[in-house]
Amino acid sequence: MIINVKDNWVDFDKPVRMTERQIKDFKKFIQEEFNTSEIKYVKEKEPNREGIEVHQKKWEAWEMVALFSGEDTPTLEKKLNRNSMSIQMMGQKIVFEVLAWAKKRGRAIPPTQKDIEDFLGENQ
Repeated sequence: MIINVKDNWVDFDKPVRMTERQIKDFKKFIQEEFNTSEIKYVKEKEPNREGIEVHQKKWEAWEMVALFSGEDTPTLEKKLNRNSMSIQMMGQKIVFEVLAWAKKRGRAIPPTQKDIEDFLGENQ
């Protein structure tokens, strides 16, 4: 499980499955720590996004190379003009795939822009 933390905001990477006992203990913890007592049971784990317009900007190879730079997310946000969620999602999606691909083919690690372009050519 990955827990994302930024500026004192905590977000679970994915929904967390719990037993009834775990839900009870988690609810007790939340109530004690945050003085809140409402837990909303919903049918869907994601809000209905119907009618919401989403603008996704395609990732370029040079941007993907930046994910291997070791720079922190705030620096990458400015450098790539992308939000932290976009950077984290692409990083989780591509980094391990590219590293495995590069190792298998004897390519440079960290990968170059040419390596990323070759990877994308083979995997799209």
